[in-house]
Amino acid sequence: KSISQFTGVMPPLPSWVHQGAIIGAQGGTDKIRALGQQLREAGVEVSAFWLQDWVGARKTSVGSQLWWNWELDEHRYPGWDDFRADLEAKGARILSYVNPFLVDVSARDQPCKRNLFQEAETAGFLVARDDGSPYLVQNTSFSAGMVDLTNPAAFDWLKTVLREQVLDAGASGWMADFGEALPFDAKLHDGRDAAQFHNEYPEAW
Repeated sequence: KSISQFTGVMPPLPSWVHQGAIIGAQGGTDKIRALGQQLREAGVEVSAFWLQDWVGARKTSVGSQLWWNWELDEHRYPGWDDFRADLEAKGARILSYVNPFLVDVSARDQPCKRNLFQEAETAGFLVARDDGSPYLVQNTSFSAGMVDLTNPAAFDWLKTVLREQVLDAGASGWMADFGEALPFDAKLHDGRDAAQFHNEYPEAW
């Protein structure tokens, strides 16, 4: 009770979460359809499939990682709307994955409708270095920029991205990852010390 008075109490989970297992899976439309059929035949109740790779996957030095552009990869998940409707007709929702980093997808084999990194860079929405350039954080064999959540315009832009790119794709929720990675020496929009804001960033995210 005393800790909840300090941290607050998590809102109740939606009722559908308790209607079956949440299955983490990857691989595309056909693979998830086949898995769903296999689970139904085994009598497993499924409330949702968590599809981390809904944005597509890339080969890196550690194997396979995601394209951090927060846009549905229609090559990996063709027929998405019918696929999602079929899952929902069988009682299963879709959950996805998002983090506050963005990667430049201009060199990607399958072109994207939006390049969120370029949008954010042009608008000045990324965490910066002292010289004002985007602070690119290395993640295995690629680098990514982090949205500066001390910038009200960037904050609102990212919320719009979540609505237009994630919710409008039909996700009923997502894993909100990587809020802990703000560099201590970054330059923030509102001028505060990044080391002091570091532990607040996950809450803002």
